[in-house]
Amino acid sequence: MSLHQVVALALENNHDIAVQNLNKVIELERANIARAVFDPKLEGAYAYQYIDTPQNAQDFVATGGGAATSEVIASQTGLSSPILREPTIFEQRNHVGKLALVQKAPWGATFELGSSLRVLDNTLNRNQPPGIFHPEYETFTGLTVTQPLLKDFGATANLAELRIAKSNMRVADLEWRSRTAATVGNVMKLYYDVIFTYENMAVQSDAIELAEKLHSDNKKRAEQGVIQPNDVLAAEAAVYERKEGALLAETQYIERQNTLQTLFKKGTDAGTSVRIRPADRLKDSVTVPSRAELLGKATGARYDILQAMEIVDQRRHQSLLADNQSRPRFDLIASAGVHGLAGSTGRSYDEAADGQGPEWTVGVTFSVPLGFNRMRSQARLAAHQETQAIIDVDRVKAQISLELDTVLSRIDMDRQRLASARKSREVAQQTMEGEVKRLNEGVSTSYQVLQYQKEYSQTRSRELAALADLNKDQVDLWLVTGQMLERQGIVVEGDDKESRAVPAPQK
Repeated sequence: MSLHQVVALALENNHDIAVQNLNKVIELERANIARAVFDPKLEGAYAYQYIDTPQNAQDFVATGGGAATSEVIASQTGLSSPILREPTIFEQRNHVGKLALVQKAPWGATFELGSSLRVLDNTLNRNQPPGIFHPEYETFTGLTVTQPLLKDFGATANLAELRIAKSNMRVADLEWRSRTAATVGNVMKLYYDVIFTYENMAVQSDAIELAEKLHSDNKKRAEQGVIQPNDVLAAEAAVYERKEGALLAETQYIERQNTLQTLFKKGTDAGTSVRIRPADRLKDSVTVPSRAELLGKATGARYDILQAMEIVDQRRHQSLLADNQSRPRFDLIASAGVHGLAGSTGRSYDEAADGQGPEWTVGVTFSVPLGFNRMRSQARLAAHQETQAIIDVDRVKAQISLELDTVLSRIDMDRQRLASARKSREVAQQTMEGEVKRLNEGVSTSYQVLQYQKEYSQTRSRELAALADLNKDQVDLWLVTGQMLERQGIVVEGDDKESRAVPAPQK
């Protein structure tokens, strides 16, 4: 498998990327919840009222008590003056309903367009006269507007939660991109480890061949009486030692490629065993721009600094909201509507439409807490948290600078390691070949040849390790500067709900 294929599999199947993408969807739903505050809503209420009210004298007269009732009481008692021995009961059997459309505006105003209906059946309107209708259908239709002038006034206060929710969406998206970049970087470094272990198996195989050739040559020399039998045994022991090293190298290869597969293998593939053979080779050099250029890219592209700046924006909205909530409440209220009264629902609304009973009101309400400690503390708390977020941005900038210096230093060191290992391998090869020639001439020993063979194999492994580390340093450089996805040609597709990282087509 090529590196491109492995990266594509990880982008498609990696569990961490999938989980982080769901976090973005979760934040989108939270933003929808915050936005729903401004959705219109239909409110309704209904009540049946069964009321029997004992009346005092004033209420009795006001609801129709008078001469007729007094004459009845006087004739029954024989008295010239009426006497009430028990309070009269005023009966009410009413149906009361209301339906209203309510909507809140981003600047804080609340609009309520509604209509109420009362169907009144009582002691008074059952008698006609004085009642006109039985039952009475009383309606009111109107619009009420409540506009906060201090607390909850303006878009700053009313859109704060929605703006914070949208900011959380951007933070979730940056976290997803950061996780994606980190996963791609991890895939690349593990792939380079797989290349190292795979090629190191070839080095160990070559070491076995060298030891086996020496063993074969020593057997011939022993048969000719040129060398001692112990030299044959030493060469044979070296063969088994090299084989042991090859087994360790193969074990390391299996472990590394299995670790790589954890980044893209699904649970449904658990029953399938896959052995990855790398199709790519380690690159021999690393391109490093100037530190100033790299730092500039990192400052503008690193996901953690972009997240920290988003948090600053969130804290600013929270601070403005807390400052607004610390103000007294002072609301302007205005309403206008029409009343209607008739013997049916439809007729009552017709009367209202004809302007039977117009009504309008304008006024204010206010609420001033006598203790401001809690609200002022909340405002100061939000301001302190905003300051913390600003300090955190500076911390991240300093951290990026130090991480960049660390990676650049490591690249420089690994370049020197690679150069030294390469030179060491060349010298070890020449020394080994020279010692084999001396052995053939009878002026060296098998022990010396075996030592130089071993040193030659070790230098080859060290050269491979230094080369793999240098390639991994390149990955770290891209991660530190926030260029991983860009450098790998990975583009982000999708919308606010779900995103997908897509690798560029393989050339």
